[in-house]
Amino acid sequence: MWAAPAIARCTKKKLFSSSSFPKPKFLSASAAACLLDYDPPDVPRSGSPASVAAEVNRLKHDPDRAFSFFRRLDSCGFPLDSLAYASFISILFPSASRSRLDFVFSRFIASFHAARCSAVPSLLDSLALLGGPPLLLRSIDFLVKAYVRAGLFDDAVDTLFGFKRGGLLPRVTTCNFLLNSLIESGNPPAAITLYKMLKLLDFIPNDYTYTILIKALCRTGDLDGATGVFQDMVEAGVSPNSFAYTSYLEGLCTLRGSHSAYEALVNWRDVGISLSNYAYTAVLRGFCAEMKLEEADELLIDMEEHGIVPDVYCYAALIHGHCKSFNLRRALQIHDHMLSKGIKSNCFVMTIILRCVCDMGMFDEAVHQFNKIKQSGIFLDNVSYNIAVDALCKLGRMEAAAELLEEMEGKGMVLDIRHWTSLIGGYCLQGEFDNVLKVLEQMKERGIRPDIVTYNVLAHGYSRAGLVYEVHELLSYMDACGEKPNMVTHNMIIEGLCMSGKVEEAEVFFSGLQEKSIENKAAMVKGYCQANHLGKAFTLFMELSEAEQKSINKTSCFKLLTDLFVEGNHVRACELLNKMLDLDMEPTRVMYRILMATLCKAGDMRNAQRLFVRSMQKGSPPDVATYTLMMDGYFHANCLPKVGDLFHEMKNRGVELDVIAYTVLFDGYSKVTKKLTMDSKADNFIKRLWLEMKDKKKAPDLKCYTVLIDRHCKLGNIEEAEALLRKMIEIGIQPDVVTYTSLISGCISRGNIERAKYLYKEMLFRGIEPDMRTKRTISVLGKEKLFSDKIKRY
Repeated sequence: MWAAPAIARCTKKKLFSSSSFPKPKFLSASAAACLLDYDPPDVPRSGSPASVAAEVNRLKHDPDRAFSFFRRLDSCGFPLDSLAYASFISILFPSASRSRLDFVFSRFIASFHAARCSAVPSLLDSLALLGGPPLLLRSIDFLVKAYVRAGLFDDAVDTLFGFKRGGLLPRVTTCNFLLNSLIESGNPPAAITLYKMLKLLDFIPNDYTYTILIKALCRTGDLDGATGVFQDMVEAGVSPNSFAYTSYLEGLCTLRGSHSAYEALVNWRDVGISLSNYAYTAVLRGFCAEMKLEEADELLIDMEEHGIVPDVYCYAALIHGHCKSFNLRRALQIHDHMLSKGIKSNCFVMTIILRCVCDMGMFDEAVHQFNKIKQSGIFLDNVSYNIAVDALCKLGRMEAAAELLEEMEGKGMVLDIRHWTSLIGGYCLQGEFDNVLKVLEQMKERGIRPDIVTYNVLAHGYSRAGLVYEVHELLSYMDACGEKPNMVTHNMIIEGLCMSGKVEEAEVFFSGLQEKSIENKAAMVKGYCQANHLGKAFTLFMELSEAEQKSINKTSCFKLLTDLFVEGNHVRACELLNKMLDLDMEPTRVMYRILMATLCKAGDMRNAQRLFVRSMQKGSPPDVATYTLMMDGYFHANCLPKVGDLFHEMKNRGVELDVIAYTVLFDGYSKVTKKLTMDSKADNFIKRLWLEMKDKKKAPDLKCYTVLIDRHCKLGNIEEAEALLRKMIEIGIQPDVVTYTSLISGCISRGNIERAKYLYKEMLFRGIEPDMRTKRTISVLGKEKLFSDKIKRY
């Protein structure tokens, strides 16, 4: 039951101790000191502006007490006019800290926002009278920044342009701040427009202004305009700094032009332009964002060769890129390389690695690595801890997860909604819904309200357990709490019910949705796939519009496609494949390989070849594993010419064979050739491959040795076959039952029964148990003994 009374009835026993939280610091010590009260005078009883003005005038040489007086007036809600604000500002300016002046200007724009058209000019007039140009210029700076902090960019621009008095212009730093703030707020076009307007006021930009302009133009995609800024700088006699070059490189990378960025970087470096580490990091991040990880690796090497020491951010970008592609081994190699260079790891880098380990489903390893990192002394934050808590929950180690949360509290870390949601998700996975209610009660006691993510986890937990009634109770409770279920909530329920085998209930729920989004339909397709209702999944997918079909997760589509091939439903599978390729649903390299493997296993080499060619056309050149997969498929289809074509293509492309590829070629040519003889073309090819393998120092493994032994046995070369057996044992590779069975069978076929008996005994002596094939093979030995006995009787 998911209702408030049910939560109230749950036990008050805590799942982990409720330690008290340390009181958070409001400000740093220095900032707090700036806002201390200095025995301020009382607010005048008369409450007239004149009496306040008199008091302010009395404090003009005591800025500390003047600020305290201002705060007292503000807290009492006493209305101040522009002149009063100008008086306080003029008193505070000579010695006040930035935080005090920020506070005064923030209160000014809050008090006069509605009447700013008249208040701002009045304030500036008063400031000009009280302090002249120096006070006026600095006040404009504070006022513009106060408007930006409040998100009032139009008012900031109006203040800047309403300021010009005689020959006095705003300071360049003020203009730069506003320009950059517009870009960072997501409005580069406004920054470009503001720059052009400033130029009309005889504004003279500095090197930082030009850098900001380059950044704005790059973010709008105007690379030609950004390039033109460099020429403007030369004409103005301003030398571009490293930030300008870096901004341009970042712009190119943002537009997925990392190769162009790298070329520009190399050209600038070659003509002697000094570039910062961050310029290289920007390009490296660009390569990683485009998943061009080989180029990113090469850039790191290039940096080291040119004496540029990569920092931790460079390595972090590269590690993150390899983790995104789930190449954990390479990510760890880069991390070890970083440490070998004397660069210390940090929480950010370790969190990337931990998250990758979890995303790969290696939850035990994630917990192990977390504990190892913790023991090394590297600081770990809330996010790192939450990854470990989530991993423990996935493993069902709920007690350890609760202890880790206790440890966090002991270290003064505040548990947020993510930690509680992870704990709830763990109990849902274990089906411990009573403990789920206990966690919710503890959240309630601490004033932490479940968010939509928490409710979605609960929805998935109940539906995955097949608790249909509880799912509807949860939706009712969410409605009572004013939390509206979103598209993810509905998808979680659909997929969860299908996973629990409640497909009909999922269909009823899906039909009952008033507005079925594309994502809901995609969830239904995925649910059908998870429940192995392939026919329904296929039918629903084909009924969708083209736009809806494109929205279906590629992984779900390829799972459906693979399952259809495995099931043997080639007609539907081919129809789906054609539709997906028409929709430009491009698989990843891993997906291509899985699908090609399925097609090769099913003997559908035509479609396997079609995918093989398409993967190359889409910029995913086949690696040795893909070539090996296809050659093995053609061997099984007895298409030797195709194998030869692929072999020569692989050689021409410079793809180096590995042990698995050599093994497949040895095995394939040995099996498909009808009559394997010592002087056959196939045998000569195998001999050349064997010599090439030795020359390239590719050490054979167990399977490779077994294939070669089997080949020699078929040729009748029993001595050479046994020599290979002794060789592999000598170098530490232990033969298995398949190896011995091949050799025993070869001896028997050549009539060498005694040698077969010896090898069988040797196999047993090594503790290798015979399998069914071995037993069928050695049954001949028993018949041979019986035949010998009959001869003796005659």
